[in-house]
Parts: sequence; C-alpha cells; structure tokens
Amino acid sequence: MKLSVFRGGFTREAAQQVADAGLRQLTVLLGKSLLRRDPNSGRYDIHELLRQYAEDHLTASPDHVSETRDRYCSYYVDFLHELEHDLFYGRQQEAISYIATDIENIRITWSWICQYAKAKEINRMFFSVFMGSMLLNLDMEALSMAEKAISSLEAVKSAEERDTALALALLLQSAMAMRLGQIEKAKLAGERSLQILDMLNLPSEFRSRLMYDPRFFLGIVYVIQGDFAQAEKMGEQKLRNHETGDDKFGLAAAFYVLMIANLVPRLLNVVGLF
Repeated sequence: MKLSVFRGGFTREAAQQVADAGLRQLTVLLGKSLLRRDPNSGRYDIHELLRQYAEDHLTASPDHVSETRDRYCSYYVDFLHELEHDLFYGRQQEAISYIATDIENIRITWSWICQYAKAKEINRMFFSVFMGSMLLNLDMEALSMAEKAISSLEAVKSAEERDTALALALLLQSAMAMRLGQIEKAKLAGERSLQILDMLNLPSEFRSRLMYDPRFFLGIVYVIQGDFAQAEKMGEQKLRNHETGDDKFGLAAAFYVLMIANLVPRLLNVVGLF
C-alpha cells in the first residue's frame, strides 16, 4: 500500500499525487476501516500498526518503494515551495499551520533528500524549512537537519546547485546555532556560508529572498562577541544588497544589524563596560 509512505496523516490531494489514490479508493479503504478521516480537517491517517504492515509489503518491492518515495518527496518539496511567499510576506499564520500539521511528512522528506544529496530539492524547500523552523521554535531539530544536509552535500562533487544548497544549509546551521547560544559554531558556519554565496553568481532575485542571510546572523554574532566594527560592516554590506530592490524586510534586517552594532557599544560605554 503506497499510502504507508505518509507519516502523521495526509490530505486527499497528497494521496492522489503520491499514491494515485482517488476519492473512490479512499472511500473503499474507509469502509474497510483501513483508513480514518478527521471530519474537521478532512485529513486521512492509517493506524500505525497497519501502516507498518503495509510499509513492509511496499519495501519488499524496491522499484515501487523508490518510485513512491520520489513522488512523496516531490509533493512535499513543491508543497513547501508554494508556501514560501506566504511565510515571508503573506498569510504567515496559515502557512505555519500547514507546516505544523504536516511536520512529520516534512521531516521524512528532508531526511530522504539529504540521504541522496538532492541539492535541487534542498534549495527549493529551504526557505520554508528555514522560516518554519524559526516560527515554530524548532531550533535544535533544525540544527540537526542542517548538519545532516551539510554532511551529505560535502560528500558530493562541487557544482552550482550543490554549492548553493551547501551555503543554505550552513546558513540554517548558523542561524539555529546562534539561537541556541552556540556562538562560535554560528560564526564559523555563517562565515563559510557567506564565502560560498559570494563566490556564486546567483541572480539578484535569489539574493533578495535572503532576507535573513549570513550577514544578518553574523552581524548579531559579532555584536555578541564585541566585534562591533565587523558587525557594522555586515550591516552595511547587507544594506547595499537590498537597497536597490523593493525588499522592505531585507532592508529592515540590515538596519537592525546597523542599529545594534552602533547602539550596544554606546550602552556599554554608558555603564562603563566598554
């Protein structure tokens, strides 16, 4: 049963696209008590023991399991990519609710695409994973996800798609390490991410999506470490990256770094600590 690939439930759309299970087939399975349907959300799920039994039968056929997992990953990569705009600029609460509901499927998708170092898929779902992790306070889990991606990508040959994915995974590592107070790890990951991104000739529209880029987190890290000149440099560079477009959020992030780089040393000076 291909539906056994799902974790934590699934929608009718997901069942159709991943397992070719239309409404008629789902209704038959419901009638046989092989599926349950939540009347409020409309989501389906399978009892875990039944799911494991069905999964054992699916994995007995390597070709079927490979095809099903590919379709499963493609569905959730596209699902997250489509939520990106809402997470940054639109219906953020609704988008976060979708991510929280499907978090188990998202975890499995990330794990599988990292296992095979699928850089294109990592890049496509990255921004939603990044924002979702921050807004749901999944710092420790996201740090582990970042490190899994880094380990996998470092094992494959350098190419633009792979290098972009590696830089983004390092950015995620830097952001989550900073939020967890692992400042030196955040600094090293951020500096490496920035070095890779600066070497890549990425289009301006991609850079504009990096509202929270390595310079933002490095700016904060440098302030924490007392390197205010370097923090101000990060803010100035970030400001130049965003001032030519209509990216108000990116500009706000740049101004934030510049503000703390200048305000914190003045406050420390007032209290006699700088």
